[in-house]
Amino acid sequence: MMGLKMKESDMFLPIKQYLEEEGYMVYAEVPCYGKTADIVAVKGKLVTVIETKLTMNIKLLEQVFEWRHKAHYIYAAVPQKTRISLLVRKLLIDYGIGIIYLDIDTTSDRPYCSRVYKYSPARLFRKIGAETYNGFRPLLWEQHIIPEHSLNISGVRHADIRMSRYKLMMRHVKRLLTPKEEGMSIDELANTLDTYYSNPKIGLYNALKKHESDWCEIFKKPGDRKTYVRLKTD
Repeated sequence: MMGLKMKESDMFLPIKQYLEEEGYMVYAEVPCYGKTADIVAVKGKLVTVIETKLTMNIKLLEQVFEWRHKAHYIYAAVPQKTRISLLVRKLLIDYGIGIIYLDIDTTSDRPYCSRVYKYSPARLFRKIGAETYNGFRPLLWEQHIIPEHSLNISGVRHADIRMSRYKLMMRHVKRLLTPKEEGMSIDELANTLDTYYSNPKIGLYNALKKHESDWCEIFKKPGDRKTYVRLKTD
């Protein structure tokens, strides 16, 4: 009966409170690398990704395994009463994925979480990122997290509180260009940003030229074959 009375979104606030008491900044529904993390917790330079489900099912296992080497710590969070086989426990431990339990009281009209704790700790992945055709690219979570993500609720995915990957990418472009009056080359921007274009340089160039000309300008420097972009001045 627990699954009938409880929603996945009910798990978010107890986990958020637990993490904040541990000194983390907590964000929800953060898009990154074509996926969306239920919860992202940041403490100093370390990033933890937590995926939540009402049961330890195949979907949850797929989600946590996809985040390996893309966050320093990865956890699967489920209610304590969830049955987890010894095989699944061993699999998670062997691959460095931790388990967070929520002690849920389902006897009342609304489920109540009395305790959140780590059943098994996650392993530290020191090097996070992805292999690209240009070699290994470190994953910079600060390019994916925006203040609005701290207002989201894990398990609730409303279009009006989520920022598209394109808008998020352009926000990062503006942030990178702001301190650089001389501008940046398209090559440098493409190598810094996590774009979703098959050809990052051409895709970024076309997007800036065709759709963002109201706030940026593309230009050439004398004697330089590279293409540059900078913020427009009033």
